This record gives sequence, C-alpha cells and structure tokens, in this order.
Amino acid sequence: MELRITSNEKISLFIVKGKIGWDNSRILDTQIHKMVEKGCSHIIFNLDEVTFLCSGGIGALVYNMKKVQETGGDIYIVSTSDYIQFLFATIGFNIIFSGRIFKSFEEFGDKVLQPKGLALNLFNAESAIINTEEHRFQDGAAKNAA
Repeated sequence: MELRITSNEKISLFIVKGKIGWDNSRILDTQIHKMVEKGCSHIIFNLDEVTFLCSGGIGALVYNMKKVQETGGDIYIVSTSDYIQFLFATIGFNIIFSGRIFKSFEEFGDKVLQPKGLALNLFNAESAIINTEEHRFQDGAAKNAA
C-alpha cells in the first residue's frame, strides 16, 4: 500500500493505492488518529487505486468516522472505482456512509465543501508519503541483519 497524506489545519486528504490488508489497515488507522489529534475535522479518502480492502481497513474507516464526527467533522470517500462502489454497496457501507461517498472531487466540493465555506486548497499543506512495502522490507532486512 502507498499512502499519501496532504493536510492543512482542517482538511486531510488520504490518497491510497494498492492493497489495504490487515497490517496496512493498522497503519491507516494510526495515520487517521494522528490527523484527528492534529485537529483535522474533515478527512477525505481517495480510494480510486485501491485493489483490495480488508475488514480491518473498513473498520478503521468506520471507527474513525465516529471519532471525527465527535469533533464536528466527518470522513468522506471519493472514488470512481467500480470495486470500491461494489464493495461498499455489497456490505451496506453505502448506507453507513450515506451522503459521504462521491464519484469526483467536483461533486464532493459542490455538496460538502462549498456549503461549509471550505475549500480543498492544499497547495501549501503538509505532505507525507508512506510506502508500506518499503517499510516491511526495511524492517525485515534490519531483523535479518541482526
């Protein structure tokens, strides 16, 4: 999984690529917690390039949705992926995330950001990239070298 996080004071954008398996879902959960602690009240997930989403990843989204809502914000999903749309519809997440799933950033902006007086302006925002495959390899190499 590759995770790119861009954030400013109120908005975090998570762009996720690849497989969100059990180990990666814990990393995702930790990064969401960090953004909530930092004060981000609107967390957006672009899942266009997610090829697998396990129950742990789904759990991280739902658990943290409640945490973010307690701060007056919310978690949103932006994805054109047929896989994500099918998965969410199959397990009923289209109901849990009702009004929070969008097929484009334009639609998300029109329906969420503009009414709240917010903009997805992350030009001067903080940014981080986490590549879990590299972390696993580096951690494994360090253990094998010891």
